[in-house]
Amino acid sequence: MRILVTGFGPFPGVEHNVSGATARAIDGETVHGVTFVGEVVDVSWRRAWPTIAQLVDEVKPAALVMLGVATMRDTVQIERFAYNEADPERPDCDGLHCESTQLVEGGPDHLKTGLPWARLCTDGVEPSDDGGRYLCNGVFYRAAHALGAELPVGFVHVPDVANAALPMLRRYAALLAR
Repeated sequence: MRILVTGFGPFPGVEHNVSGATARAIDGETVHGVTFVGEVVDVSWRRAWPTIAQLVDEVKPAALVMLGVATMRDTVQIERFAYNEADPERPDCDGLHCESTQLVEGGPDHLKTGLPWARLCTDGVEPSDDGGRYLCNGVFYRAAHALGAELPVGFVHVPDVANAALPMLRRYAALLAR
């Protein structure tokens, strides 16, 4: 059994993205028979979701956990909802903007996380109902819309602290193993 963990690379205003570093740090680790596959994804409106979809096809994970840095937060936060909205004003690492304010035309206004957030919210992990409208929410919504019926999909914002999400990821692996 595998959990695919993605984190982002650098983007305007964030030269070193701890979410990508966390994905790299957990890559190959096995907890209770569950192996993590960690990958770094570009902060790109054009490439991020296609890259994640391709990784899911290749890895065939039991769950997908996407990570993003939240420099203004001081705790790990599990996003409970993904919203079918994007902020067209914020450029990505290519200097490009989201082409539409709606991520999936005709899609539901919001989708719920597939992560057992209530069971994972201990020891400095909190729930969040607002993942922003940048690429974090963008990949979360697209993944939940495309894959949510097939596998648990979730998004976790991490503070700008190295490996802050590792204990929560390991708890999730233990829950999946049961």
